[in-house]
Amino acid sequence: MKGDTLPSLDLISSIRSMRPQAKMLLNKGKEYDVIITEILKDNYYSEDDKKYPSMKELQSKLNLEYSKLKKLIRELYDDISELIWEDTNAVNLSKVEYEFYIECHGEHAIFRGFLPVCPRLGESLTFHFFKPKTRGMDYYYVTGVKHELTDEKQIIAISGYFTQIDPSVSLQIDHPKFFT
Repeated sequence: MKGDTLPSLDLISSIRSMRPQAKMLLNKGKEYDVIITEILKDNYYSEDDKKYPSMKELQSKLNLEYSKLKKLIRELYDDISELIWEDTNAVNLSKVEYEFYIECHGEHAIFRGFLPVCPRLGESLTFHFFKPKTRGMDYYYVTGVKHELTDEKQIIAISGYFTQIDPSVSLQIDHPKFFT
């Protein structure tokens, strides 16, 4: 992988997604310290309106030639990759956040929260609180589960829809021989 040619902006984006690991490499006597400091100045996960700086902007801010900047970005990326492969403690996400993508009566909503257990595909959850808003439907049927690893936490996006009957019970009634 070290010989691969990868776009510099993709590398920068990847480095930003591994902030703690990049910080672990800071002040180790490498030339890329200035790059770590500059590209980790802003947290692009928590500040949605922040725009990544272009290579020209980085070149200007860091007073580096394009070829040198590109070489240092690649070296930093490779060193983070090596750190992740060699140190089992390098990636340690202790926070898990759930994002529920809800669809009901043609309307869509998102809410975030924390759960002790991750709902799986095909399971249903009961949200009594939403029953008045969903016209009597309190079963939330999970149709998708997607995991995203950020620099600080794991975000689990749960998609599904509300229904009046528990789809898993309906499946048992429709196909009893599979559940005996």
